[in-house]
Amino acid sequence: KEAANAEIEALTNLTEEHKAEYKTRVEEAETIAAVDEILAEAKAADQAAGDAAALEAEREEAKKAIDGLQNLTDLQKADYKAQVEAADSISAVQEIVVAAQMADGAAALRAKKESAKTAIAGLPNLTEIQKSEYESQVEAAQSISEVQEVLQTAQAADTAALETRRTEVAATISNLTYLTDEQKQAYADRVSSAATIKEIDTILSEAQEENITAAETLEQAKESANAALMGLKYLSDERMLFYQTKISEAQDVDVVSEILAEANAENARLQLEEQLRQKKETAKNELGTLIYLDAAAQQNYKDQIDAALTMEAVDTLLAAARQENASLEEAANLNEAKVSAKARINALEYLSEQTKP
Repeated sequence: KEAANAEIEALTNLTEEHKAEYKTRVEEAETIAAVDEILAEAKAADQAAGDAAALEAEREEAKKAIDGLQNLTDLQKADYKAQVEAADSISAVQEIVVAAQMADGAAALRAKKESAKTAIAGLPNLTEIQKSEYESQVEAAQSISEVQEVLQTAQAADTAALETRRTEVAATISNLTYLTDEQKQAYADRVSSAATIKEIDTILSEAQEENITAAETLEQAKESANAALMGLKYLSDERMLFYQTKISEAQDVDVVSEILAEANAENARLQLEEQLRQKKETAKNELGTLIYLDAAAQQNYKDQIDAALTMEAVDTLLAAARQENASLEEAANLNEAKVSAKARINALEYLSEQTKP
């Protein structure tokens, strides 16, 4: 009995009250076998209490870890913490934390992708087709570092396109025959400081029109105007012939300059129309990848995109579609987590049916 009581006293996870109860039972025992049985029971209770304390400590650490996840909503955190409370083993708690961390990582990746796609859409010197290609690469990326790498590549391509166009236009201006060196330098300085290809092209149009005005003869003006026309790539063959005919029939240098200005304006308008068409197509293609939008929702967004009059409007509609899809995805994931949590709880054999959900 003395040995048993000493062992009971040394048990670290029992309360003093419980120890006293076991010691009393030991003193009342009438056989060695009974003493041994009571001691074994006390040790089992001590082990169970230790396990329970360790599980509770693990739960508290898990809830702290979940609260520290930056990319989960409060609702998602609450759901994972409820799963932690229902878990009946340390390994189960750890599995839930890993699941929460994975969900947090997925949310962070999704946020980074949306941010990168917004940044790419705002690059002024890429075509809509180029933007669409980079956005597709972003969507396919499996990590934040991959997304960042695609974004940096797109930004570098944007800068390269700008510098290439800057070099081309600077060379074109230097060859405008009827501008003085001072005029050429003034245009070159503007091209050098321009921030977008659109701005550079506007400067080139101005320089070409002034070059025509400066021509000494009508034939020189016509020659320069026709050369400038050949660079207007959005004019159809029919419209190109139309302007060439008007230039051929012009009887005054100023009229030739006005014709070229008209052609430049039409080319710029057609360029914007083509860019808008491309943006609409790429936006509608992306809608097809938003798998949480049903067919009716996708069609509604497509109809609105088709009716949009500006690229900004298309961007706004696509952003709304992405946000709606993300919200639906989050709801689906949360529902899946709830189903999983209920399954875990229902599997706990020591909970009554009334306690289970």
